[in-house]
Amino acid sequence: MHVSCRELCDPPLRVLGVSQRRRLVSLHDTDRGQHDNGRSARVEVVPGIRLSVLRSRWNSVRSMTHGTPVHLPGPFETLPTRLDGPTLIVPTVLGDERGFFCETYRRSEFLRLGIEEEMVQDNHSRSRRGVVRGMHFQIGRGAAKLVRCARGAVFDVVLDLRRGSPTFGDWEGFELTDDNMHTVYVPVGFAHGFCVTGELADVVYKQDRYYSDVTERGIHYDDPDIGIEWPVPVAELKASERDAAAPRLRDVADELPFEYLGV
Repeated sequence: MHVSCRELCDPPLRVLGVSQRRRLVSLHDTDRGQHDNGRSARVEVVPGIRLSVLRSRWNSVRSMTHGTPVHLPGPFETLPTRLDGPTLIVPTVLGDERGFFCETYRRSEFLRLGIEEEMVQDNHSRSRRGVVRGMHFQIGRGAAKLVRCARGAVFDVVLDLRRGSPTFGDWEGFELTDDNMHTVYVPVGFAHGFCVTGELADVVYKQDRYYSDVTERGIHYDDPDIGIEWPVPVAELKASERDAAAPRLRDVADELPFEYLGV
């Protein structure tokens, strides 16, 4: 059964810019103390850092402090994005000769970053090289997502669908890998998709609304008006029948329920 965007969201859903969602939260909140707990040093990750580098930095911290616990800022930081709304999140990674450990989600810390949604569903997909999934979004209330690549590597894309936004129809891409451990926050009002650039990729993501096939929608991943620059040749991308038949943005723009409120 097809239900139009208008039927499920009238009046249009008003979507805030990221600057309106920011909240100033003390770096010394009560939950932070519980996280530290005086147990071990945090080694702060940098973009693209590999486990061998983490091990080296971990050993250096232990050597400099003679084993005394050191508490560095964390456990999450952000990197700048071109589009207003999405957030690229970098976790703090603890590594030693055994391997590594990192938190991938902590609600209190994500609130500090301005991500206020409460996530209610986890999803896990596995895809082979060249598979493209997208560009997906949910109408009605919409659904925010937190997306990361737990295995392999993908090129992850967000697309601005907020009517009235100065970047409406613009996209931004991020490399997500099991090395950099980055997470992308996809707010309501954005479509999301990815293609696999390695041999195999496991993508895991949270969302703040339960999935419903009734409200699932898509924009064609190769819409020429959008011009997403996939790192895999378009002729080699492998899409589902549903994604291959998705409409162009211009054909559904007037039905989109998302409205940009500005900064």
